[in-house]
Amino acid sequence: PGLRTEITQPGQRVPTQIVWDDKLVPHIFAPSATDLAYAQGYVTASLRLWQMDMLARAAGGRVAEVAGPRALAYDLRQRRLGMVYA
Repeated sequence: PGLRTEITQPGQRVPTQIVWDDKLVPHIFAPSATDLAYAQGYVTASLRLWQMDMLARAAGGRVAEVAGPRALAYDLRQRRLGMVYA
């Protein structure tokens, strides 16, 4: 419940279908590779947006923005590595 089963982009004539199996694995059926990539990105972000955000913050040394002062030592270590600039 609450999971999208159809995605339509502007200019798309045939909607992209998303079928969720009993283990909540999405199976995407799209009329083109572009529509497939869009739907895959949408599904990934809708299920894992928090994880994607935290991974980006961790690489950039910005976890303390969310977790508070206890993550400051980690952030300083990450910033010294310079992942954002690499």
